Amino acid sequence: MNNQEIYKLLRDKLVELRYLNPDEILNETDNLLDLGLDSMGLITIIIEMEAETGIEVPDSELVLDNFSTISAFQDYFLRND
Repeated sequence: MNNQEIYKLLRDKLVELRYLNPDEILNETDNLLDLGLDSMGLITIIIEMEAETGIEVPDSELVLDNFSTISAFQDYFLRND
C-alpha cells in the first residue's frame, strides 16, 4: 500500500459518508475535523480502513495525532504496514 492508495481509500470513504463532495478538492494536510468529521465518523473510517488494509489499530493508538489529516492516516498505515 502506498500514499496514493491510502489517499484514494480515505477520500472515497469521506465521500461515501457525505463528509466530502465528490468534486471537492482535499489536500493531504487539511484537517478532517474541519470537514465536520466527528468521533463516530472517524472511528467508522478507521474501522473501514482496517478492513481494507488488514492493519489493526490498537485502542491505545486511536488518537487525533494519528488520524486528523490524510497525511497522518498515510503515515500511520504506512508505518504499520
